[in-house]
Amino acid sequence: GYAVARQAAAKKNRDGDSHYRKVFVVSDRIAIDEQWTTEHSRFTIDGVGAARPESSAELARCVQSNAAEDRVIITTIQKLGAYAKGAEVDNSHYYVVYDEAHRSSMGLNFYQLKKTMPNVELFGLTGTPVLESSATNGVTTANVFGEVAHSYLMQDAMDDGNILAFDVIQTEIKAHGSQPTAPVSSKLYTTHVSKDILKKHVEFQSKHREVILPSFVVCHDIDQAVDFYKELTKQSAQEYANSDIFVSTLYSSKTENRSMQRDAKKKDCYEEAIDSHNARYGTAFKHSQVNEYSADVQGRLKQKQFKGRKPINIVVVVGMLMTGFDSEYVESIFFVDKLTDATLVQAMFRAARRSEVESKRYARICIYQDGMREEIDTALTKFNNDQD
Repeated sequence: GYAVARQAAAKKNRDGDSHYRKVFVVSDRIAIDEQWTTEHSRFTIDGVGAARPESSAELARCVQSNAAEDRVIITTIQKLGAYAKGAEVDNSHYYVVYDEAHRSSMGLNFYQLKKTMPNVELFGLTGTPVLESSATNGVTTANVFGEVAHSYLMQDAMDDGNILAFDVIQTEIKAHGSQPTAPVSSKLYTTHVSKDILKKHVEFQSKHREVILPSFVVCHDIDQAVDFYKELTKQSAQEYANSDIFVSTLYSSKTENRSMQRDAKKKDCYEEAIDSHNARYGTAFKHSQVNEYSADVQGRLKQKQFKGRKPINIVVVVGMLMTGFDSEYVESIFFVDKLTDATLVQAMFRAARRSEVESKRYARICIYQDGMREEIDTALTKFNNDQD
C-alpha cells in the first residue's frame, strides 16, 4: 500500500500533470526516511530517483528546483517544518504522503506546513489512527485527513497470512514469597525480570536450529532502559557466558540525545553500548556518532543472524524501533512496564511479521505488569474495528 500510494502520486506528477508541483513523502524520523528511499528505488517506474535532502536548506533548494529528480522529495516532518517556517506563503498545489500519520501530522511542524502551503493535499498512512477516545485536544486523524480511503484490519492480515498470531505470556514478579508484586522502579524488580527475560530468550532460541531471532525489551523511559541494559548485560556475562548473548540498546533520538548529554548516567550507558558494539563487530563509532551506531544496529537486526556468528540477541528500547521498524527476524517483545493504546499495539507488531524462518510461528509477547493482558485485549479490539 505504501509503495502503491507513493508511486501513483509520483507517476502522476512525472507524466506531466501540472496540478501538483511537488510530491512529498514525509516521516517522523531518519530511519523511516531511509526505508522510504530504499522502497522508492525498488518500485520506481521511470528510473528517476527521489530527492532526499540532508538539511532544511537542501530541502529548500529541492522545492525550488524544476529538475525531474526533485519532483518527489522524501524527507522528515522536522525538516519540512523548518523549511515551512522560514518560507513565504506558496499557493502552488502540493501532494504530501504522511507515513505514521497518527504522529507526524499532529505537531507544530504540521500546522506550519498548512500555513505556508494552503493548497496542500494530504494522504495519510497509519496502522493506529488517533480516534476520538484517545484524541488530544479533540483532534483525530479523521479531522486532519478526512474519511478513510481504505482500511486493512489486523484480522484481514492474519486471514491473508501476512502477520503472525500473538502468544501472550504473563509472569508475575513477587517481592518476597507471598508479598505483593515488586515495584517497577525497584532494583529487585529489575533483577528478577532481567533473569526471566534471559531465561525465556534462551528457551525461545532453542526452538530454532541455526538462527537467532532477536528480542526487544520495551521500557517506559530512558532511566529504566539504562537499568535494564546494565542488569541484562551483567547477568548474561555471569549466567550465560557460554551462550554468547549480546545485549544492545537504542533509546536516543535528537530530542532524547540533548537530554542524554545533560545526564551522565544516560550518556555513560550509551557510550558503554557503543564501545561494546565496536569491540564485538570491529566498528569504530565515536560516542558522538549516535545515528551511525543506530543505523548499524538496525541493519544487523534486519539480516538473518546465525548462532555462533556474533548475533545481536536482545535490544533494550524506549521509543525507537517501536514504530516503522520492520524486521522479519524479531520474534519476542518483553514489556517490563505498562503501555497502552496505540503505543502498545505498535510495539507488539514489531514481532508479528511473518518470516522465512519456518520455526517462527508466533509473535511472543511477554508481560510482567498486572492489567497488561486487559490493556492488550482492549488495544487490539480498538484498532481492529472497522466502525471507528
